[in-house]
Amino acid sequence: MSNRIHSAAVVGAFVALTFGTLTVASGARADGPATMTAHFINVGQGDATLLEFDCGAVLIDAGGEGASSWPAGLTAVGYMSGFFEGRRDLKDGLDALILTHQHVDHIWGAPRVVDEFDVARVIDNGRRARGPATKPYKALIDQIRRLDKEESWRRIGFDEVPKEGLLLSDLNSAFGTCAVKPRFTALWGGLTSSPTGWVANKWGDDPFDNENNHSLVIRVDYGGASMLFTGDLQEEALRDLVRRYGKQKGGLLDVDVYQVGHHGSHNATTPDLMKAMSPKAAVISMGPAWRGGEFTAWDHGHPRKEIVELLESGVSDTREESIVRIFEAQEAPYDKVIMSKAVYATGWDKTVVLDISSKGVITAVRPN
Repeated sequence: MSNRIHSAAVVGAFVALTFGTLTVASGARADGPATMTAHFINVGQGDATLLEFDCGAVLIDAGGEGASSWPAGLTAVGYMSGFFEGRRDLKDGLDALILTHQHVDHIWGAPRVVDEFDVARVIDNGRRARGPATKPYKALIDQIRRLDKEESWRRIGFDEVPKEGLLLSDLNSAFGTCAVKPRFTALWGGLTSSPTGWVANKWGDDPFDNENNHSLVIRVDYGGASMLFTGDLQEEALRDLVRRYGKQKGGLLDVDVYQVGHHGSHNATTPDLMKAMSPKAAVISMGPAWRGGEFTAWDHGHPRKEIVELLESGVSDTREESIVRIFEAQEAPYDKVIMSKAVYATGWDKTVVLDISSKGVITAVRPN
């Protein structure tokens, strides 16, 4: 079968809800119930990915952009409300909320998610929030305590992750009625000490002090299909991640879909990682290039030109050609390039929805 990602025109109708600038698409299936649908939600300069199965759903990160120009501070909650309207059978229930790390662009909407939906379990890296993330993280803690769900909060430290990865057995058991049972595996967690070889850079910044390097790394398997979420893990940790799980094809890092690390930053996707993954498609979660100001894609220079080129060279599927915007540096004018490989981004395409069959066939529902 061709590697080209199929047009959504053959998928059929799906329920759509327009919520401000966000469009919700739910209920689409590429090939019957044996399909996982990944909703990379447009939350501006942040991360939120909803994984939909025929018998449940999981949200990985619940970030949002803090810029005042972002419509009403929308987070994943607005999208998910529309999603659950189309999936009444799930009864507003999430099998898990997984937070890769405690940065505001990954957890900003988490308290509202726990407040408005029935979240069976929360999983994070066991670290404490600092800086701007302190307020939403405290609100999340207070909300979980109010709901008397503290026992359902799982913190994963690196020390408990074996070299074959840590199966999230409690979560995996929740999908017993699925046509194909998804499997979640943690490959990295919060560190308690600095790994050998990690040294401060020329500015004196210690990579161990960078919360990005404590991100949970989550592999999701669905039959013969797989996805990888690396949070904001950066070069030092990625080097050790690849050393730990190997560069070889067929290893734990070999996946079909890559949720691009750190919003397409220059320091969060490496050639060795790309070689180990050999993905068919990649999705970047970031804000639109044209909006300036603090905490925006323009402010950070996301996605970076060299990373987009690395993704283009490493991704095997294709997409309908689209003109996309990329940066050579922070706060620099963006360049426009033509993208024909299966690299998507919320800043280019708004919400991206991929149907991923248990055989590894990927169908782009949005964009179409």
